[in-house]
Amino acid sequence: MNDEELKECTVRIHWNGNKGHEGTGFFVSPRLILTCHHVIKSAKNSPVNIFWNDKPYTAEIKQVYPQIDLAILEIDSLDKFPQVQLDESVKIGDNLYTFGYPDNYPSGDRATFQCEGMTGDERPLIKFKAGQVRPGFSGSPLLNLATGKVCGIIIKTRDRNTDLGGRAIPIFEIFKVFPQLKIIDKLSNLIENPFIPLTGMINSLNLFFGREKDLKDAFEILNSGSSVAFIGEKAIGKSSLIWAMYLQAEKFLQVPRQPVYINLAEEVYHEDDFYTALCDKVGIPVCKGYLLSRELKSRRVLLFLDEVENMSWDGFTNPLRSQLRGLANKGSQDACLRLVIAANKPLNQLFCDSNIVSPFENICIEIFLQPWDEATIRRFIESRLSSTNCRFTEEEILELIEDTKGFPQKLMQKCYKLYKVKAGS
Repeated sequence: MNDEELKECTVRIHWNGNKGHEGTGFFVSPRLILTCHHVIKSAKNSPVNIFWNDKPYTAEIKQVYPQIDLAILEIDSLDKFPQVQLDESVKIGDNLYTFGYPDNYPSGDRATFQCEGMTGDERPLIKFKAGQVRPGFSGSPLLNLATGKVCGIIIKTRDRNTDLGGRAIPIFEIFKVFPQLKIIDKLSNLIENPFIPLTGMINSLNLFFGREKDLKDAFEILNSGSSVAFIGEKAIGKSSLIWAMYLQAEKFLQVPRQPVYINLAEEVYHEDDFYTALCDKVGIPVCKGYLLSRELKSRRVLLFLDEVENMSWDGFTNPLRSQLRGLANKGSQDACLRLVIAANKPLNQLFCDSNIVSPFENICIEIFLQPWDEATIRRFIESRLSSTNCRFTEEEILELIEDTKGFPQKLMQKCYKLYKVKAGS
């Protein structure tokens, strides 16, 4: 596990209706989150609000271990979340890494440390130095870079304002009070069906595949000062691609911008919803028209609009689309808005606004997504099967190529069924 993979396993934790920032947690199974007891103590029996990749979820407190400051939460969602791998080994001198949500950087921050060994307590703690542990890092996973696995959970600082480091509960102590977790961790390392998810977008960078060139081209367009539109048929991979861009915007943008993602099929249903969602995610008062332009003037926003064809019906008026065009239609890097959109038709066909220019045409450079070719399909199947003992025959692969025509979602579903049959036999 590397630093980016660890980040994807972490959640930001709140309670009391999102009032205030409390701390960090991380997935130890697709639905279970490990955190510190003191992080959720004030919630008592109330649901806990968590944010994963800026998406809100609720979680229930399943078990608490106040004697060593641990708590287990269960997320209320059927989504599949990435999880850490646990390991009991850590020794003096090991380089350590964490990602969490400190009070001075609640959008997430990294820290590195060095292990100094164990304390002499009845329940020993990992003592580490050479890094700063701020409030909010409580509950963060401590990754041992020597093993690539999580060796502990951060619970306290030695000095919040200096690089004195802090303390963490070692995994072997966690296994003592929660032995089921050891079983869960072992089971998670057994290979399940690798062809997931069956529907919807790929929400984990670990599973993103086959669109690396499109991703590179899109960031080059953004860095040149233009906006981007991905055009392609349903189930071709548009949503997965713009979500991968959203997750990596900070890494690949030459001029920093605040990434904001809105799904026009799931999150908003009419114009008022859109303005509310946009302003809420940017962090400004809900407004439109001149007030919106004024609020955005001093900001740099990268707006991801998924399934933008839903903006073509009467619930979304031409003035809204025109304002987005006006905000994004500036050639300089200083423009307050850049767009990354996904649509099922070319932009000159999608909108018919009284014979005027389509709102996104000429400001978005279109990238047309094509089905995967045979070589990509073969590489995809090989990569997903590489950690299993199962292999598809040449005849089976040729049938998959013919049946799916290179559509990633169809391929995933067909491979899932085939793997289930072969693994079961």
